[in-house]
Amino acid sequence: MDLRSASFLGPIADEAIANCHIDLFFFSCTGIDFDRGLSDPNDFQAAFKRRVMQAADRSVCLADHTKLGLRSAFFFAAPNVPDLVITDGAADINSIARLRSRGGQLSVVGQDRNRS
Repeated sequence: MDLRSASFLGPIADEAIANCHIDLFFFSCTGIDFDRGLSDPNDFQAAFKRRVMQAADRSVCLADHTKLGLRSAFFFAAPNVPDLVITDGAADINSIARLRSRGGQLSVVGQDRNRS
């Protein structure tokens, strides 16, 4: 366990993943680069998320509009790898279009119906 971030990481976490069935994995990230994918600043967290995504039946990335177009130090998944990315209605139309063009499923929650 990483006490600084209160994260469940390392060999104990790896063993837990190997011994569990994961139906649905909800997670966040520091940034979603439209070409390179999802990233975090911590290599252990990025590696852990990659392993859980591989073990889970479905994965859902929760990323508000401030994460779209950003990148951090360690990439752990291509933009189309999560089964679903959920963002908020403040995401700009170009970011939404770029993310959708990568082939993944995107849901915009609270989208302003007056936007085109």
